[in-house]
Amino acid sequence: MAQYTILDSAGTDTITLTDGTSTFRVQVRSTDLCFDEALTATGFLGTEGVDWINLSISTLDSGEGQFRLGARGAAWVIDQAKNKTGFSGSSPGDWENIEQHNLT
Repeated sequence: MAQYTILDSAGTDTITLTDGTSTFRVQVRSTDLCFDEALTATGFLGTEGVDWINLSISTLDSGEGQFRLGARGAAWVIDQAKNKTGFSGSSPGDWENIEQHNLT
């Protein structure tokens, strides 16, 4: 059974991960999927490049600014909606897998 979290360009959805030492976030800014790391105690409330940095940005020309992160078929996946039908439709027409890491 697949399980997903949807992130979109509304910017209200953020995944924050911490191990007690490092803090990371995943969010959509504009139509880009961004992975950031906090550098100081001020973290994401502070200034980019001082209190936090962007580690990675995923941008696709065909994107709708909606991504889903999850587990599918023993893999960690990141998918992106390609049109308004998005994840209600089918792959590769309406959405596509942009990154996959096997868990086994």
